[in-house]
Amino acid sequence: MKLWYRQPAEQFHQALPVGNGRLGAMVFGRPLRREDYHSEKLILNEDSLWYGPPANRINPAAKEALPRVRELLLAGQVQQAEDLAELTMTAIPRQHRPYQMLAEMLIVGPDQQDATDYRRELDLSTAVCSTTYRTGGQTHRREVFCSAADNVLVVHLEAGELSFQSYLRRRPFDAKVRIIDDRTVALEGQAGADGVRFAVVMRARAQEGRAEVIGQCLCVTGAKSATLLVAANTSFRHDDPLAASMAQIDSAEARGYA
Repeated sequence: MKLWYRQPAEQFHQALPVGNGRLGAMVFGRPLRREDYHSEKLILNEDSLWYGPPANRINPAAKEALPRVRELLLAGQVQQAEDLAELTMTAIPRQHRPYQMLAEMLIVGPDQQDATDYRRELDLSTAVCSTTYRTGGQTHRREVFCSAADNVLVVHLEAGELSFQSYLRRRPFDAKVRIIDDRTVALEGQAGADGVRFAVVMRARAQEGRAEVIGQCLCVTGAKSATLLVAANTSFRHDDPLAASMAQIDSAEARGYA
């Protein structure tokens, strides 16, 4: 009941998925690096983040052409029927508006490219994705899951001494970054003109260390463990996606990691 690997993911299709049916992430499971391109990354998704507004794409020629398409098929003129259907029954415009990635969540820190005893796994019975390795004489462990009950993505990190920075980005559609408080940042934007508005909120909590916002980063220093909570919503379900996300973050944090 476990998918497990001896190396981190390098590409999207190698990452391990977690999700609650609405909110999800692809977890790369990388040792930390100072350069974000090589460091740990989670690609976040929310199921209602579609580009642009709803649209009626019905081809007005479809109804009138339908009897003729049937006649051609019954007469054995299949190619002619296909050609007519292609012209009259294909949606206008032909291309559907695309689903968009929500954001990337980056976790960077002191270089750990010398990591040994590496393992990453997805436990299919618990829906927890974990990454473990050793570097600098200590064991690092990460657990990632996505709670359906609490509507948050949870990233829990443990080590003898833990220091890292985490931030959100949405290239090439970088959105507005908002500092909510000294442990919480948000990313807000809109998926195209008249598209859904969205908000992603991330909060850090450290044990026996310090968690603070510097710039757009959540910075954890000198901790034994830290928990990152991520909530995200769009205007498809909520008039105020930021307020909805903050309510989920507050509720989940009150429950604690365990």
